[in-house]
Amino acid sequence: MKKIKIKLNKNPYRGILTEIATEQGVSPQAVWNAIYRDRNPRILTILAQKISKRKQIIRKIKRELECS
Repeated sequence: MKKIKIKLNKNPYRGILTEIATEQGVSPQAVWNAIYRDRNPRILTILAQKISKRKQIIRKIKRELECS
């Protein structure tokens, strides 16, 4: 079983569990269990999409700051 190495309680990933919980209509603890305990593929897919979106945002901001 592969362990998730990204700390979701640190910036810029803080809040992803809450976002997923709000979208799914469940508690953040239920999302945490689905990710770390149950390895739910649907929730893991949503998590991966949100993480990649955050990484894109970070890259865009860095590019904009370098050009300024």
